[in-house]
Amino acid sequence: MVNIVREKLSQKDDAQALIRDLCQSEVDILPDLNAGILTIQVHHMANPRSNFAIEHLLHNLNDAVFNYPGTNLRLHYRMVSD
Repeated sequence: MVNIVREKLSQKDDAQALIRDLCQSEVDILPDLNAGILTIQVHHMANPRSNFAIEHLLHNLNDAVFNYPGTNLRLHYRMVSD
C-alpha cells in the first residue's frame, strides 16, 4: 500500500506515515448482503494532497477485487462524500 500511495506523493517519505494514519482513522462499514458488497467508506484525511493519494490507493484496491475474509462479500472502498 505504501508503494501505491508513493506514486501520488511528492514527498515519498510521507507515504508510510499516511498509511499509518489511514489504518488508525475511522471508517464506515456498510454491508449490502443482497448485492454481495461490503463498502468501506474512508473519512477524509488532513489535507487534499493526502486525500488524493488515498483515493488513488482505494481505486487500486477496488481494481484488485478482494472479498472480505470468510465471506462472499466483495470489498468496495470509497471516500465519504463532503
